[in-house]
Amino acid sequence: MKQYSTFLFDFDGTLLDSNEHVISCFQKAFQHVLGKDLPRETITATFGIPLAQALQDLAPEHADELLRVYRQYSDEAGFSMLYEIDGAHDTIRALHDMGCTIAIVTSKKEVNATAQMDYIGISDYVDFLVGPEKSTARASSALGCLRPSPAGGLSIWASTPKMRSWLATARTIFCAGKTPTWIPRAFDSQQWT
Repeated sequence: MKQYSTFLFDFDGTLLDSNEHVISCFQKAFQHVLGKDLPRETITATFGIPLAQALQDLAPEHADELLRVYRQYSDEAGFSMLYEIDGAHDTIRALHDMGCTIAIVTSKKEVNATAQMDYIGISDYVDFLVGPEKSTARASSALGCLRPSPAGGLSIWASTPKMRSWLATARTIFCAGKTPTWIPRAFDSQQWT
């Protein structure tokens, strides 16, 4: 089986289970600002889209206030509804210990992703974090360092079709046009060695 040297991970839904946190904050914000119940399906359809853009798409005339209230509820909840995806920490640590290069690419603000990486104990094992604050040029520069060795190849783990699509579009940055290997969400050591 092929040995991979470089791994890109989506964060939410792949390494961190934040679904209930996000759903709760969306629902509370929409109830507070608009007096409206927002269905779970509407919320989950926004996963993989930066929060400000998702709110703009859902309620353009109230997006700024929804964002403020969402963040207020999110800060109040803290880490109480955030959980490591089973096996994520051990997998990231094992890949790091094998000398692999690891990057997390997320639509979450980098400051929040960093705090949540610390919370699930993976910060010391991650080489690169790319959030929406990075311009295309800055992200390309950071991710350009991830070019896998010719023998190593690249493996991308992503939980949502939107994130897989984004990473596939950018694959020339990561692997000089080679098609990356998609790994299912389950962390099975036989799949990544």
